[in-house]
Amino acid sequence: MRSVLAILAGIVAIPIIGLIAGRVMLTYAPPAVLSTGVISGGYAATSLFCSQISNIAGGYITGALAPNKRLLHSAILAVISTAIGIWVASKDWHRAPLWYHLAEIALVLPITVAGGWIAERRNKLPNGNS
Repeated sequence: MRSVLAILAGIVAIPIIGLIAGRVMLTYAPPAVLSTGVISGGYAATSLFCSQISNIAGGYITGALAPNKRLLHSAILAVISTAIGIWVASKDWHRAPLWYHLAEIALVLPITVAGGWIAERRNKLPNGNS
């Protein structure tokens, strides 16, 4: 049961962190983004960076809460997140450049698992919680 809760925590954390980052980004959004809803250039790159921050945080949260096999739990989260990302990209294809969607989908797995790796490494330190 703790394994399922760890993965669910990551599934919930990723969009929450992403929404917070998105709200902050909107304060700096160029007027064209605000009027059309289409992202490009530097704004798209910044958005991609922020989404990867939420992915690594979600992987870390999942790994930290997992009872064991932290990387496996983070990898399961990453697969679920990739499927969700493909679905979202198919719905919002017109709102961002092709490179953005491809990078977003390609980075989910390694970045989310990296969050789990950080949680595992932290757990192995002498001052780790577990």
